[in-house]
Amino acid sequence: MKKYLVFDVGATNIKRGIIDARGDILQKDTMPTPQAYKDFIDILQEDIAKTSSDAVVLALPGVYDKLNEKLLYAPNLKELTNRNIIGDLGLKDRFIFIENDANLAALGEYQRGFTKKPNSLFFLTLGTGVGGAFINDGSLFSGQTTLMQVGHMTLVADGRHCGCGKRGCFEKYCSTGALNTFYLEESGVSLTPIEIAQKADEGDFAAYAAFEIFALHLAHGIASIINILNPSAVRVGGGLSELEKYYFPVALELLSNMIFAPYQGEAEIKIAALKNDAALYGGVVWAEKYLGE
Repeated sequence: MKKYLVFDVGATNIKRGIIDARGDILQKDTMPTPQAYKDFIDILQEDIAKTSSDAVVLALPGVYDKLNEKLLYAPNLKELTNRNIIGDLGLKDRFIFIENDANLAALGEYQRGFTKKPNSLFFLTLGTGVGGAFINDGSLFSGQTTLMQVGHMTLVADGRHCGCGKRGCFEKYCSTGALNTFYLEESGVSLTPIEIAQKADEGDFAAYAAFEIFALHLAHGIASIINILNPSAVRVGGGLSELEKYYFPVALELLSNMIFAPYQGEAEIKIAALKNDAALYGGVVWAEKYLGE
């Protein structure tokens, strides 16, 4: 049975999984994302060389140019911008594929997260950044370069500065950094999302407020997506999906008044069944697309 080595590369951590063709995760671990490009390449080269697999898949944030095999822009991982990672790895004896992380997460969820596949799916990732992908009639909405950069749609006019150079981007209000900022503004203390969740469990008012502000912006973002695409299903994944209980019910309640009237009740909106592992499963789908099952 074929085995695949999948790296889900984030700005903070790299998730690594070895997954077989049945979709069973044989091994999974996490490592910090190197800040220097040479260190990034060295770590991947070493891991790929020592791991037996039929193909390697890299799930990368940002805009990827499939034709020229180059990551054109990654605002949260600027050291990867304009890099030909496959060429720089220099492993010509291995099958190595690259795709946008949100696209792979959507494919993973679509193939393995539903008992009955929806007609259309919008997948939203919440982590260091915000990503999105759209599947319609079973096909990923894509082009030569990555589409659906919803993390950089304007959520707040003349809002917070984003790493992409714009202001008011969705990801400045619904990412790990955004949650940290909301809590800092409420309490004067800087904490990680997990620490903020722990504070909420302890009854900390500032933590409640931070999650409510986060939920409000998330509701606005999801409503905007639904009002444009009217998908059958919306799923939310990424690292922050693990903290769903602190913000997602509030966001769902707020959403009811934000969706265009004819579309209300059309989309099934849930946290992804595969949560933060969706891109790992999507890597298998992507490899099998090229190699065959």
